[in-house]
Order: sequence, then C-alpha cells, then structure tokens
Amino acid sequence: MSPATPIGLMALMKFFTMDDIFRRHSCKEFHDIPVTQEALDMILRAATSGNDHGHLRPWEFRLFTGPGRGQLADAFVRHAVANGGDSRQCEKARNAPFRAPLIICVSTMRRECNIPFRDQIFSAAASCQLITLAVHLVGLAAIWKTGVWATSGIVRESLGIGSDDEIVGFIYIGTRAEPEGAARDFPIDRVFFNPSQTAR
Repeated sequence: MSPATPIGLMALMKFFTMDDIFRRHSCKEFHDIPVTQEALDMILRAATSGNDHGHLRPWEFRLFTGPGRGQLADAFVRHAVANGGDSRQCEKARNAPFRAPLIICVSTMRRECNIPFRDQIFSAAASCQLITLAVHLVGLAAIWKTGVWATSGIVRESLGIGSDDEIVGFIYIGTRAEPEGAARDFPIDRVFFNPSQTAR
C-alpha cells in the first residue's frame, strides 16, 4: 500500500504493510503546504513510542512552522556569523528552515539517574526514526538532518536547549515535491552475521 493524502489517518494507519517501511525514503524537496494538526498529532504520538530504557522520556521536541521558522533561521545565522561565515553561507543558513513547512528539532532532556546518558541519546534517536516512519505512513515525507547546526552550542543556546544536552536532529517534514523512490532492496547478507550458523 502506498502512502496516501493525510485524510482519515486512523484508517490509513491500520492497513500499512512492511512494504511501506521498505519504501520510506528521505526527501529533499517539499511543497509549501502546511502539515495538518491531525497528521502532526499522529507523528508526535509515534515520536514518544520508541525504545526508552527506564521509561525516562529523555527527549524534547521543538516545532517550527510558518513564521516561527524564523527563530530557527536566526539560530542558524548566529552560528554562521560566529564561525566567520560569508554572506553566501549566512543566506544559506537563513533559508534552510524554509525548505519545509514543518521542522521538528529533537533533543535530549538529560535525566540524572543510573541509566547512562548514552542510552538516553539512543532513546531520542529512536524518536527521530519513528517520526520519519510515521511521517511516511500518513502520506507525507521527511528528511532527518544533523550536521554543524546540530552540534553547535550557539544553536542549542538560541533554542533554549541545555548545554549538557544534545540535538539529535532536525527533521524537515512536508508534502513530497520529488519522485518517490522504489522499495529498498539491500542484500541482507552484506550486514547480517549469525555465529550460530557459522559454528555448525
């Protein structure tokens, strides 16, 4: 079943198949069509359903839509200026958040406990993966981006993220404006190793 327009999402979500997972691809070009509240609710519900050692919920989600994307643009530009960016790099930083109608910044919310922060980062990363999958299943498209803005202390500070936390990714979401890729067909024997079979 191919993803459909986000209408009747609860019905759509009941009938997805493994092929829907295999067909998920990142998207670089989006139409400037707002994401519906119904779709967003489903996406955020999926985001909080990932593997979570200790049930800590060690994550935060910051949503940037419409004019609000300007706050993210300002953070990116601050980073570019502080790092000696020229006018071209600053313009690229300012335009980046407007590539998609919705950007979700996923960051950790460090919990001081006996569960390693490493595991907490993994939980936040699991949220990112579930966001991209849920986006696909409701008929939209996404790309999970990291890079210098995700590791920038200036960007973290600008967005109100603690200095001891991590930005795990910026997920750009919207309606796909480029051809959808075919189902993935990667030979599993390249990455799969079963010691029990080798020992026979």
